[in-house]
This record gives sequence, C-alpha cells and structure tokens, in this order.
Amino acid sequence: MSDDSNTITSSDSYIKSTGIRCVNAMCALSFWREFIAYFILGSMGLWLPPFLGASGANAVFDPMNVLTFGLVTLFIILEARLFMDKNDDAKSPGVTKLIVLLGVILLCIGYVKGVVTNGTPLFWGMGWVHISLFFTMLVWLLNHVNTSRYDPKGINEMLGGSV
Repeated sequence: MSDDSNTITSSDSYIKSTGIRCVNAMCALSFWREFIAYFILGSMGLWLPPFLGASGANAVFDPMNVLTFGLVTLFIILEARLFMDKNDDAKSPGVTKLIVLLGVILLCIGYVKGVVTNGTPLFWGMGWVHISLFFTMLVWLLNHVNTSRYDPKGINEMLGGSV
C-alpha cells in the first residue's frame, strides 16, 4: 500500500499543492540557504549600518533603503517567474504568475507609499515599508516553493520514471 496524502496531481487544488510543496521546501536545505541569502545577507544594507553606528544611519528600516531592497527583490522574483522553464512548474504556473505579478504591482505601490509617508507607522509601530517587506517575503515564498523541485518524489521518479 502506498500513502498518497503527500502526492501532488495536476487535478489538486492550488492551495493543496502549494501547501505540500511548502512543507517539502521547509525540509530542504536549499530552501533555507536561499532564504538566508535573500533576506539575511541581502538585507545587510538595512540593518548593518545602524547596528555598527554608522553616521547618518539612524533607523534600521529607513524607507528609502527598504524601497531599494524591496524593489530589487520584487523584480528578481518577477524575473524568476516570468522566465521560468515550463518543466519547472507544470502544476499551475499561470496562477502563481498572476499572484506574483499582482503582488509586485501592489507592493511597488506600498514601498513608494512608505517613502512618501516617510515611514509613519500605521498600527503597532509598523508602516508601509514594514508591511510591504513582509508581503515581499510571502510573494518570494509563494514563488519559490511553487516549483517542481519541491514536488514529492515517488520511488519510480527517483529511479528515473515509471517502468
């Protein structure tokens, strides 16, 4: 008997297949390596200057610095999805592409709004830049896990396909 609870088929719902891929991604070292590269090392310009006491760096999430980091990250995500090979996501590439595209457009507006309002908090001390940065991480996660590399592997797939 086989356990098919973690098997993704093309008829599965988008949410179910994304959830299964997300669980598989969280268990993969490559996922965490890329997460650290993007959001810990890639964001050093946001948090390192104030931490080191650099002159002129008085805020960890300076709106202009977050705008630069956020826009670059969003366009890297968009590029990765738009130019993805068809074999990299054969389950539901159109849905993910639409979510990423809408997310990029809305988050660009959010980052610009954060700069225009100069980081003024909306609630709980969080401003537009904080909210946009959080949702950028969610868009990255959604884009990153929705690839075939996080599909569950059956024994036949590991051996080269069905025989």
